[in-house]
Amino acid sequence: MLARAIAEEEYGLREEILARPRKAGLYSGLSNMLGGIVPLIPYFLPLPIFTSVILSVIFAGVALAITAFIIAILASLRVKQKITEMILVGLGTAGATYIIGRAVSMILGIHVG
Repeated sequence: MLARAIAEEEYGLREEILARPRKAGLYSGLSNMLGGIVPLIPYFLPLPIFTSVILSVIFAGVALAITAFIIAILASLRVKQKITEMILVGLGTAGATYIIGRAVSMILGIHVG
């Protein structure tokens, strides 16, 4: 009951929308696939690796901004605030993951590339 109240108050989701788990799962899966492919696109192009990394970060930021825009519109939230939040959290998480990966590779003595 609390989850329903939070979903409705915080995100503007009604129970009728939440009652179709297969459809929600399909949309979620497709969105995750698309979101995972977007930052990989530059690596399939014949570009130097540094350029690919920069483009990957830009593509990820744009994808996060588009997602945040859609969420803000559907949930009647402030668009600028939601976009800023999504980009900072998304790219911040990616940066933290990169730092943790580098630290673990140094600790374990694993050198890639």
